[in-house]
Amino acid sequence: MLLFGNKQFICTNIDNYILDLSFIFNKVQLIFHIFSWIPKTLFIGLVDIYIYSGLFRFSKSYKISIVNLQIAYPDINNNNMQLLVRMSVRESLISVYETIYTWGNSEFVSNKLNITDNDIKKLRSYRLSSLRTQMELNNIDACILSDAVNIRYATDARNMQIFTSRNSPSRYLILTNNKSILFEFKGCEHLSDHLSTIDEIRTSSTASFVASGHNIEIKEKEWVKDISNTLINLIGAKKTIGLERMNAAIGIGLQENGFKVVDAQLPIELARSIKSDEEIICIKNSLIATENAICELKESLMPGISENQLWSIFYKSIIEQDGDYCETRLLSSGEKTNPWFQETGKKIINQNELVAFDTDVVGCYGYYSDFSRTFHSGPDDPTKTQKELYNIAKDQVDHNINIIKEGMSFKEYSEKAWNIPDKYRANRYYLSAHGCGMTGEYPYLYHKNDYQESGYDGIIKNNMTLCVESYIGEKDGKEGVKLEQQILVKKNEIEILSKFPFEKKFLN
Repeated sequence: MLLFGNKQFICTNIDNYILDLSFIFNKVQLIFHIFSWIPKTLFIGLVDIYIYSGLFRFSKSYKISIVNLQIAYPDINNNNMQLLVRMSVRESLISVYETIYTWGNSEFVSNKLNITDNDIKKLRSYRLSSLRTQMELNNIDACILSDAVNIRYATDARNMQIFTSRNSPSRYLILTNNKSILFEFKGCEHLSDHLSTIDEIRTSSTASFVASGHNIEIKEKEWVKDISNTLINLIGAKKTIGLERMNAAIGIGLQENGFKVVDAQLPIELARSIKSDEEIICIKNSLIATENAICELKESLMPGISENQLWSIFYKSIIEQDGDYCETRLLSSGEKTNPWFQETGKKIINQNELVAFDTDVVGCYGYYSDFSRTFHSGPDDPTKTQKELYNIAKDQVDHNINIIKEGMSFKEYSEKAWNIPDKYRANRYYLSAHGCGMTGEYPYLYHKNDYQESGYDGIIKNNMTLCVESYIGEKDGKEGVKLEQQILVKKNEIEILSKFPFEKKFLN
């Protein structure tokens, strides 16, 4: 019940209406779920009997298809007309089955978790405190952050993340143990004036080549002079400054002005690697949005659609659900699935191809949802080879999730990690697992055979969120499978955060 002035609004009827709709939706989904138990091969067989027996000629869809084709192709002969009608009706029926199958097996789709204004305040406080703690532990007196994601982590200030990171320094943050000053892009100072994590907002000075041209050296020296004076006023002279994503001349200039310059990636990545309870809720919400978007992608997947068209359906859904952007465009089909990392393009998805997809979404509240799935375009079932690739990839993911535990060293993980068969080693994914928070993050966990060359040690800790990776495809092979799960490390268990199911049609 809501009270407004002298008027009384009773919401009970509305609530009941919503409950009724929810009840109806659940019943429909149950019917769809039961219908989805029919094997696809059996359904297609029944459709073919229906088509080639001629029974479809009595249907309304047949008559509509005849009229549409006569309009579209007035000169077509009768034999070709009948062929096209049969194909049209057949594909329509199969499409209906696939839609029902998707809806009937969409129990993983859910509404976002509730996060309050107080949760957001606690989240901001935790992140800022964590970063300052790491700065103190590593004897860093001040950080100058120019990476937009790092600025967002420290303050929750958000503004043109990709543009400002690419045009550094154009927007940057000076952070000490008791002061935070955001130098905001000109004309944007008002965007962050509500944030308690920022003590002062100033207009930034851009020292990029595109902004300065051949005067960039002069501009960089002016920038260094201004920032040096600010730092001396804040922390004193000859102190230790952490930098990331900055022009080389700026680091050199600060050193010439008496500061010790170190890499700010160390404190920021260590801080970001351990998530608060509020951060975990944000991550789960981002995953829910991504899973919903993948449902739309999967529902739209059929032979004849282009990779770009399919990817745009996913991206549109992400934006509609308050996500930010996708860091990559990794959706590929058929021969483009091997080797991996071939970006989405104009290619038309053909019949019975693998369609591999990596999400890489900077989603709700700026948190990353990162998991991979591989689909099949149909209309037939996957081949024996396609199923083999899929099951091997899933075995790798399952094995590596099962060995992860809190307190395990990175080295121990690599030693116990799934051993990639020789014929798939050349095209292996470059990591076995990696951290995941507001982007792909520390740590990187390497394959057994790569640890000696690329690996480093550390400890898997409570409230780390990790992504366990797999890519399986032979060198010079026709296709490959990409799978990935996002997980949360707890003290006594591993929680799988990616709820989107693996494809039953591939599994043994």
